[in-house]
Amino acid sequence: MTSTHRENSWRLLEYVSIHDDSSDADSEVEEITQDLDWDYLAVQAINHRLQPKVADFFIQADRLALVPRELRLSLIDALYWNRNLVSNLTAEAGRIVTAMRRQDIMIACTKGIVLESSVYGGRQARRFGDIDLMIHPAAQKEAAGVMKELGYSSGKDYDYRTDTFVDLPRRDLALYRLYPDHLPHFARPVTDQGVRWYLADIAFSLTWYSSGWQFPMDEVLQDLDEVRTPAGDTLPALSPGYNFLFTALHLFREGWFERTVRQKNLRLGQFADVWRLWNSMDETRRAELARLIERHDVAPPIAWVCHFVDELFGSRIVDGLRLADYCDPDWLHSVGGTDGGHLSWSGSMRDRLRTVGPPELRSVPQPPHAARARAAAG
Repeated sequence: MTSTHRENSWRLLEYVSIHDDSSDADSEVEEITQDLDWDYLAVQAINHRLQPKVADFFIQADRLALVPRELRLSLIDALYWNRNLVSNLTAEAGRIVTAMRRQDIMIACTKGIVLESSVYGGRQARRFGDIDLMIHPAAQKEAAGVMKELGYSSGKDYDYRTDTFVDLPRRDLALYRLYPDHLPHFARPVTDQGVRWYLADIAFSLTWYSSGWQFPMDEVLQDLDEVRTPAGDTLPALSPGYNFLFTALHLFREGWFERTVRQKNLRLGQFADVWRLWNSMDETRRAELARLIERHDVAPPIAWVCHFVDELFGSRIVDGLRLADYCDPDWLHSVGGTDGGHLSWSGSMRDRLRTVGPPELRSVPQPPHAARARAAAG
């Protein structure tokens, strides 16, 4: 296979990540489904958790016959497995929300559990593996008690060798105490299903502990939205503006701090989430988002994310939010070092996403905005 085949395969992944219905773009679909490197496509789909989306795309585009047989079966298995998982996790999220509300705990669902229904069309093709929730920091103790009553344990990890839950290492537990912006993950074992456990992540900050950018959680949780699931139920979600901010800030956190940069790669779908949220907003909601960014003074990290979304998908979010002044190249390519120093990476975000493993980092002077980003966190 040539480099052209790989380029075509990556282009298809970018297209699939932001499109659900290809019926209005037959000519473009015809072009991007030609001359593919199937092995490369399969590996990158795994790396970016896009196997269900790729399967759904070829089915909706009526081009499933193009996919080599064994890869076709693998992709279809991934899609139907994901549909089952999404249904189960969505139902479990509803159970948790109901129990929390009985205790008068303000709660919102975030990330995949609501994005799948709200901006991915409810096709159950967006992959996610846990239930992300947001509460007020004052409700931590009460929320932990509710989770325990629901059969969840915290501070646990899954040991695949013994097929059992084990205690998290002390080092991992210490990180939760050092950076208290969410509770240790809650896990509940599940029997008689392919999935072995449900995992719930309960956060109480839109950013991270000691970040220079903070939000009043009373306000964040005051006017919640509702998202209707494919089963016809509803889940509480953050308002469109705060949902966008939380999604973008979470992406920034994973892409900017050295500790997370070295632990795991960013994924194409994370940028697609931001693209989809932006394109789901009308002008009124976009204007409200711009006011939130200005009022909470979070332009630098939001510009960091939106610049790369625009770079990948050809959008104009930076212009729409008037964030161009915060797109200094030194800031965009910076990383907060774990030792308190500052690092930089080179190339495009597309190159970074296509490369397995962390980018090559080099020491640099402190870039703009870094002091507020890192504070005491990392």
